[in-house]
Amino acid sequence: MKPGIGIVGTGMVGQMCHLANFAANPACRVVAIADLRPDLAAAAAQKFGVSRIYGTHHELLADREVSAVVVVTKRRATGPIVLDALDSGRHVLSEKPMAYTTDQAASLIEAARRQNLVYAIGYMKRHDAGVARALAELVRLQTDQSLGRIVGARGWCFGGHTGGSHDTFVMTSEARPDGLELWQDGPDS
Repeated sequence: MKPGIGIVGTGMVGQMCHLANFAANPACRVVAIADLRPDLAAAAAQKFGVSRIYGTHHELLADREVSAVVVVTKRRATGPIVLDALDSGRHVLSEKPMAYTTDQAASLIEAARRQNLVYAIGYMKRHDAGVARALAELVRLQTDQSLGRIVGARGWCFGGHTGGSHDTFVMTSEARPDGLELWQDGPDS
């Protein structure tokens, strides 16, 4: 049987970028989702055919069928949830940023190494064909100087169409509740 994936966070990015892709991939099996917003979790679970819904990541991590976790939450909550998932023995893919300080990042790396787990951060644009083409074009313009000396460049990435039947997402009017452990977002001293 394929390993079970649990997804923590069912907002727009959780649905369009993760649930839609993992649920549609025959090599994957999404077994559970967790979200602090019960109506949103229920709507996303129904849309993507996920049978188990949890109110917290702690509840999801207690599910023995979950062997890997995708964390798509409020940015300052990501690190503590990732740390809990790694400490529970789960492989993790999280959205960026992984942390706000080097100490925070080191704690996540150490947890993954200690448990011999894979921890990856979703910096997918590094491998995006459009971004690679834009970089190649910028290098060409820099080399041939057809525009003169380039002193700066700025780029924007259009999110594009996610395709398939999952190109929309469901939302509710629920407020995001408080109570999450949040990491400080300041620099190291």
